[in-house]
Amino acid sequence: MVEWKKLVAVSDVIYGYPFESSLFSEDSKYMPLIRIRDVKPAKASTYYSGEFSETYRIKKGDILVGMDGEFNLGKWDDRDGLLNQRVLKLKGKEGYSIDSFLFHYMGPVFKKIERETAGGSVKHLSAKVINSILIPIPSLSEQQRIVGILDTFTASIDNLKEQIAQRRKQYEYYRDQLLDLEGKPGVEMKTLGEVGEFIRGAGILKSDFVDEGFPCIHYGQIHTKYGISAKYEE
Repeated sequence: MVEWKKLVAVSDVIYGYPFESSLFSEDSKYMPLIRIRDVKPAKASTYYSGEFSETYRIKKGDILVGMDGEFNLGKWDDRDGLLNQRVLKLKGKEGYSIDSFLFHYMGPVFKKIERETAGGSVKHLSAKVINSILIPIPSLSEQQRIVGILDTFTASIDNLKEQIAQRRKQYEYYRDQLLDLEGKPGVEMKTLGEVGEFIRGAGILKSDFVDEGFPCIHYGQIHTKYGISAKYEE
């Protein structure tokens, strides 16, 4: 039988701490600091040089969720780090849930919440919403069975990602070799302005932003999509 229970009843939810920004560092000799932008890559990009409580220590394999923007869920894959504010950790409670089951189940749940959350350029996940989440909890043996099946697929995906990474390296190598044309016979060098056309973006005001409308592309959205739209009148 599958029971529906609140997430906070079957999982420990630990919220990150507002570490002092003046003690942030780029020196990797210090403790990695896990910020929202680090959840998806599962690697640290900032370090903390101050004192800290063991309550906020994160270990490899811990489940993390970003509470702003895209509500990404991921497993930490770096050395021990510190849980910064606006990032939370999920840990299955003994006898109720196992971490791997929560990892597979909660990803789509947080993405659904993200889609349904009203907001402007950046959405925010609140503790109130976390406290209200209901999830199905099968027996521990059934959770293990489900995880075993899904882990088989994720292992295949990881293998494909490694193959893609190798092919990308091959592509970049041959691209650089084939396009190294400077000084080659029959090759004429021209400025980019002579052979290309440049169109600068229009100045769109923040007051023009709306939830629906013509998509508005900011420089920060070249690699990250927030779904901002703006009014557009000819």
